[in-house]
Amino acid sequence: MVAWREHVLADGMILVADDGHDAAIRVRTWVRPQCPARAIAARVARDLGARHGDPAITGRRVITSEGEFAGLLLLAAPDGAAAAVGVIYGEDFHREIVGVSHAAALVEPVRSAVAVMTEHAELGLGSRRHRRFDYRPPVGWQALCRDLTTEWYAPDFPRDTAVLTVPPTRPLAVFRTADILRERLRPVSPFGPCGPPIQRTPETVGDLRGEAVDYAGPDPETGATRRARRLLLTDEIWVYEVRLDGDDVAFARAEATLRALAETIAPLPRVPPGSPGTTPMDYWT
Repeated sequence: MVAWREHVLADGMILVADDGHDAAIRVRTWVRPQCPARAIAARVARDLGARHGDPAITGRRVITSEGEFAGLLLLAAPDGAAAAVGVIYGEDFHREIVGVSHAAALVEPVRSAVAVMTEHAELGLGSRRHRRFDYRPPVGWQALCRDLTTEWYAPDFPRDTAVLTVPPTRPLAVFRTADILRERLRPVSPFGPCGPPIQRTPETVGDLRGEAVDYAGPDPETGATRRARRLLLTDEIWVYEVRLDGDDVAFARAEATLRALAETIAPLPRVPPGSPGTTPMDYWT
């Protein structure tokens, strides 16, 4: 059993093995901007490789006990030294956990500690909140992030006026009934007020069910007709929305892209009842 000495730092802490071996775990609590886990692992690999030779890297995706997305990567150097990297993602930040062992005897304790700290990390954000979700981005389209919403612009924008918008998920409980859902959608299209929807079509995409809501109205700048579609899908816990907006030609050309994106939506993980951080107030009560 390894004992660790904790040293508090301005941006987190460092744990040092208490028996004199060369091993430590560095925790950075709130890191901005977000960085891909593989890039963090590559940085650690460069440092480890300078002393022990280029390490092999393996990794897996993790869902924390709070339901947050995370990654866990293991690095193994040729001479037995090793490192482990855990990255837990919040909305606009990540938590970074990096453990390094230069002594073969402490490789497994370091890996085990980093794994536990990653899998049970407590960010305290609450599970029932507006959240990003996974999907496959449209090939060649350009992304623009606005808070938790991502807009995807067609490759030939602005000549091609098509824009795909992916807002964050919202808990289905917000939409108490189908009537409330429809009333929330009625006044607005992605390009502004344009009256009631012109068509509603039931939709099923994989295990998700919902409807496609179509709008049409004048462009506020040119007066030309623009079309929009809001694809709303649910897994009985969350509402996943994808929107397409463009002129008649651009809309027709991008309908298949909207459908293809929707088919790649990965529903959010279901957090078991009683898990830590189910709501933000769990940390105050």
